[in-house]
Amino acid sequence: MFGYLCIVVFVTLQTVSAAPAEPGEVAAGKRIYERLCVGCHGQDGRGGSMARMLAVAPRNLADSAYMQGRQVAQLFHVIKDGGAGSGLSTAMPAFGSQLTEQEIWDTVAYVRTLATVGDRTADPAPTEATTAGAKTTSLRMVSLRLSLWPEYDDPRVLVMVRGEMMPANAFPTYITLPIPKQAELIGAGLISAQNELLLHPHQVLPGETKDMLELNLPAPRFFVELYYDPFATRRGEKRFTFDFSVPYPVEQLDVDIQKPYEASNFVTEPAAMKRDADDRGGMYHRFSYRDLQAGETKSFTVSYSKTSDQPSVPKSQPPASAVAPLSPMNKTLVAFELLAGVTVLYAGGMFFWKGYWRRREPVPSAPHLANAASAVSVLSPGPNFCITCGRKLQPEYAFCPGCGRSLLGA
Repeated sequence: MFGYLCIVVFVTLQTVSAAPAEPGEVAAGKRIYERLCVGCHGQDGRGGSMARMLAVAPRNLADSAYMQGRQVAQLFHVIKDGGAGSGLSTAMPAFGSQLTEQEIWDTVAYVRTLATVGDRTADPAPTEATTAGAKTTSLRMVSLRLSLWPEYDDPRVLVMVRGEMMPANAFPTYITLPIPKQAELIGAGLISAQNELLLHPHQVLPGETKDMLELNLPAPRFFVELYYDPFATRRGEKRFTFDFSVPYPVEQLDVDIQKPYEASNFVTEPAAMKRDADDRGGMYHRFSYRDLQAGETKSFTVSYSKTSDQPSVPKSQPPASAVAPLSPMNKTLVAFELLAGVTVLYAGGMFFWKGYWRRREPVPSAPHLANAASAVSVLSPGPNFCITCGRKLQPEYAFCPGCGRSLLGA
């Protein structure tokens, strides 16, 4: 299946074979596209019959604005290495083993013509499969929450974003969000109807002053969590500024900045519109804004003193339920191991138990043999013990009553 997050997603450039001296052949690429790509991307690039079966609709290849921002090397990569090779879903397979490099370049050449054809072709009737990417420019955020928690469970700043997009009929589609450079992305994806955070395909697009996170969403609600480190030192006076540019019009933006538990002299610029505390001593500085335009920036400068380099709370440990359950085969093996262990313990216990009572039972008198006198003469005076089983011996014994060993000539 030559679909899913398709061949036009923006990926971090990797080393690839140099483009051929001559451009790819469009006619040859068209034949490859019709053989491998139509099922997911459709004849015109706007979605095929398989598109409805995918969690995220394939990229709209007829979107000229999007295609113009993509380099041919990026398209080549996704076709050759697939989604897995580009950090995306494995639903987009790799075709490097099926197509030669020249055939991939031919496919790239044809794919790039779909946006030009799309500009001259009337839009088909909108469907769930074909709306992906078609209404990206009309997207807006009905609600957006930004949380900045310095030194919460990590020495860095924890940044959390929650939002809901509109219109709902624009989804599935992709959105882009600004993130700090060199940030460590913890997770990004959708928020389900049950308020579960579900990871979904995403990628980081490098920029000059900020990076951009491209997130593919099947539904309007989303989340992003990351760490970034603005601090020069781990102790003493701390200060950082976080600039947040809204990428879409926002009807309601709420911001909360948490004071580290052991911090003092905590100040925000601008001053908080509201402050409240939780039952663990955390103080939150809150802000609220309405009707922001796309590209509008809100800046927050945070300063405080902190003598400890420990975060406010320890990182949470995986719950016991996170341990993978035993498979039926593993359960059988564990049962056998337990049975074998019990058997060994029982046998060992019986061995020592019988040995203990055998040593405690009265020793019957040994028969007096004709040469008993000679047997006694070779035994050492005082207490003596069998060298085989350790049984206590009497001077008149010719044989050990414990193991039967002959004591004559011993």
